[in-house]
Amino acid sequence: MRMGENKTLIKIGTSIQLERQHEETGEKEHYRSRIIEIEEDKLYIDYPINIKTDRTNIFPKGTPFFISLIGKDESVYTFMTEIMGKKHNKVPMLILDFKDKELTRIQRRAYVRVPASLDIAIHSENQAFLPFTSLTQDISGGGLSVLVDKKFESDQKEPLQLMVVLPMDNTFHYLKIKGEVVRVHLKENSVKNTLSVKFLDIQDRDRQLIVRYCYLLQLKERRKGIR
Repeated sequence: MRMGENKTLIKIGTSIQLERQHEETGEKEHYRSRIIEIEEDKLYIDYPINIKTDRTNIFPKGTPFFISLIGKDESVYTFMTEIMGKKHNKVPMLILDFKDKELTRIQRRAYVRVPASLDIAIHSENQAFLPFTSLTQDISGGGLSVLVDKKFESDQKEPLQLMVVLPMDNTFHYLKIKGEVVRVHLKENSVKNTLSVKFLDIQDRDRQLIVRYCYLLQLKERRKGIR
């Protein structure tokens, strides 16, 4: 997909993930930022913040980045770019090359769910049940499934407060998300049932972290299949 044809997929304020390879160590570094301005052949973004250290860095002109973002159509797009320069307005910005780039569509976030055992804490906003901790069974950008006791009961659309622990980039991300109960799945041949949860209120940055986590798990499984 060419940028000129798909510029409408991206909007100002969109959170983006940036990845680059350190020249000396060869290690991959991951950053977060957001789009402030869009021109025909340029993207203006906030100074990227290192996801691991929560600090920014010095990025010389020509620094290459692998970009991933969620478009207006709810799909994940990636492309390669490099820093063209800096701009000082109300806030300092970096300028990314946006000319003749080709967007790669990775997945539609609402439908791609991957198996994942993640620590999670769940609270009922209406105190319908006592808070508890458990493990997820799977996760996607739109929701997750979590293991619950056989005696657990809940109404559909019960509002929930979730705290999900996402291990990625050699650190732990603690994601605070509002969700609702979809249903409780009864498992006859299991000691646990499964609670399906839909995300209702989640920061775009956190959703992108989940989407990238799912993508990396998928990529890992594909590589296993090739061996």
